[in-house]
Amino acid sequence: AEAHQNLYTLIDELSDIGLKAAKRKPRINVEKIETGGMIVETQKHKVPDKETITRILREFGIFNAKISFMQDADEDDLIDALAETNIYVGALVALNKIDLSPDYAKIKNEIERKTRMRVVPISALQSTNLDSLRKAIFEELKLNRIYLKPKDGNPDFNKPVIIRAGSSVYSAAVKLHSSIANNLKFAYVTGKSVKFKNQKVGREHILADEDLVTLVYQNV
Repeated sequence: AEAHQNLYTLIDELSDIGLKAAKRKPRINVEKIETGGMIVETQKHKVPDKETITRILREFGIFNAKISFMQDADEDDLIDALAETNIYVGALVALNKIDLSPDYAKIKNEIERKTRMRVVPISALQSTNLDSLRKAIFEELKLNRIYLKPKDGNPDFNKPVIIRAGSSVYSAAVKLHSSIANNLKFAYVTGKSVKFKNQKVGREHILADEDLVTLVYQNV
């Protein structure tokens, strides 16, 4: 129980300094207007009453605004939407020593319910479920692996290029060298991001995890 409480305390302390772990910025749009007071727009979402919304916005120095809620929200959500210094980061919990905790599934469910974080049970001592933890970290970081394939050779599956999900062919080339990126003409791609094998794509084509990529660039 003490370990659980330490986790909850840490999450609260991070939140107090504006670091929101495993949370997304609330989908609340606040548009300042010249006059008209507070105009609240919502599509049957559960939101604070207008008096509370008005009080919170006035604390931020806003006296006339159109507030559009695109989700259910409470007072904290509205404050988070107004706090421009907040940082939202991915997070997960590694629940260690499951070899000593036969009821770890119950603990896992409690932490997930209270934090809404993904919990991965592991035993570092016995190397239990470590592959699942590595995979979970990779997914939470939203990274993709691409494999470079020489024009007349085979890809090296032991040395992937790591890029952010949503990155383009050009972004992958930048990871290799700026001169390659600057002289990049196009690429041949095999994988999830294309419709057929060795499809010719442009510099702005968005790559997917485990794509095979052959870069074609102008030698200088």
